[in-house]
Amino acid sequence: AKDCSFRSDEKSGIVLLGSANAVVRNCLITNCGQHGICLRGSTELQLYDTKLENNVVRALYGYASCSVSMMNCEVTRTKSESNAAIEMHLNKKQRLGRNTMTKLTMNLCNIVNNEGVGICIRRNDNQGSVEEGEDSVLSMNECRLENNGKGNIVYLNLLNEVPQYEISSSSDELMDWQFELNDN
Repeated sequence: AKDCSFRSDEKSGIVLLGSANAVVRNCLITNCGQHGICLRGSTELQLYDTKLENNVVRALYGYASCSVSMMNCEVTRTKSESNAAIEMHLNKKQRLGRNTMTKLTMNLCNIVNNEGVGICIRRNDNQGSVEEGEDSVLSMNECRLENNGKGNIVYLNLLNEVPQYEISSSSDELMDWQFELNDN
């Protein structure tokens, strides 16, 4: 999709399932009743110069081995206070070392002015804690996260819904993983 708008009063704007792949360039995904974009399965999505705004539940929701690459995108004014604007789920296969991997890569993106958390990374099994590291689900470069109502980035274990640790910044601009780590 290129140079277009996606809107759905009751449902998600874009849904990718199974092994679907998509490239979205210079689009507006707005006012969706569920998620701006929902990904499930071994899907791959590339977003370039795209704005996700005013979506009700989440701007971007990915789980079950999906891969998302975002370049020069903005996620703003997601309306739910109880959900993250961007939420990614790790799965058992990823933690068992297989080649199915949930991944979010962001370059030059702005995640700002959302009612809930900016980005949430969750586990969907009981195989231990969510860990930040080289094989982490989240990779960011020169991104800005600010004014998100419930924090900028949170890692959760889906079984207990209690943050294992939260990453936030004391500055207005977050770049190259320059975060403060707050233990909870």
